[in-house]
Amino acid sequence: MSAGSPSPAALEVCELCAGYQMMPRAITDINFIVQPGESIAILGPNGAGKSTLLLALAGLVPHETGEVRVHGHDCQHMNVQIGLVPQRNAIDPNFPVTVEEVVMMGCTRASRWLPWWPKEARTRASEVLEMLNLEDLAKRPFSALSGGQQQRIFIARALAQEADILLLDEPFSGVDVAAASEISATLRFLHNQGLTLLMTTHDMVRAARDFKRILLVRRTILADGTPQEVLSAEHLFAAYGKTENVFMRSRDGRIIIGTGY
Repeated sequence: MSAGSPSPAALEVCELCAGYQMMPRAITDINFIVQPGESIAILGPNGAGKSTLLLALAGLVPHETGEVRVHGHDCQHMNVQIGLVPQRNAIDPNFPVTVEEVVMMGCTRASRWLPWWPKEARTRASEVLEMLNLEDLAKRPFSALSGGQQQRIFIARALAQEADILLLDEPFSGVDVAAASEISATLRFLHNQGLTLLMTTHDMVRAARDFKRILLVRRTILADGTPQEVLSAEHLFAAYGKTENVFMRSRDGRIIIGTGY
C-alpha cells in the first residue's frame, strides 16, 4: 500500500448469499462495509438470518455466492482470524474444563480441548484474562461460573485468536441485569481499545442506546444507518410484519420504543 493511501475497510461484504444444505437460503444479497473500530448492532426477528450472517462472516457457513473481505483480504482464500462469540446455548456449559482451558481453545484453529497445551497458548490465555480482569477465575471449573461470567469467558476465548474483529451472537441472552452490566462494560472497553464489534440482538432499546449504527436484517439488509434512520415504523413493519409497538420520537430526537416484540 502506497504512502497516504487510505486503510482498507475492516470488513467488506459484497453480494453475500449463504445457507445450509437442503434448505432455502438463510441470507441473500448482503452488502455492507464496516470501518475499523466501528461498533454495530444487528437487529431482526427470529429466523431472520442474524446468526447465519455471523457464521458466514466467520467462515463457518459456506458462501453460496458473494465475497467477504477482512482488511482487504478475501476470507475464502486466506486464514483470516475473526473472533466469534456464539450464543451460550450453543456450547455445553457442563463440559469438564477450566476457564483457562476454554480461553486456550481460542488459540487453536480447531478450537477443541487438548490433553496438553503449548506454552504460547497458556501465555496468550493469561494475557487475555488479565486484560478483562478475569485472571482470578483461570483455574475455576467453567461450569461453576454464572451465566454472565461464562459469556465474558467466551469473549476472552474469541480474543485469544488475536482477532481485531469480534462477532457476538446475542451476548445478553439469558443473563440477569448485573451480568448484562458487566458484559456492557467489557464491550465498551473493547470498543475503546479499537476493536471492531458486530453484535446481534433482539433488544431495540439497547441497540438504540448503545450503538451509533444498526443493521436491520430479514434474510437481507432492510435498513442500515443510525438508530433514528433505521428504527422507523416503516422499516420495522418490513422486518417484523406487525406494528404492535409504539414508535415515537421525543422533541430532542431520542427514540422511544414501546413493548411488543
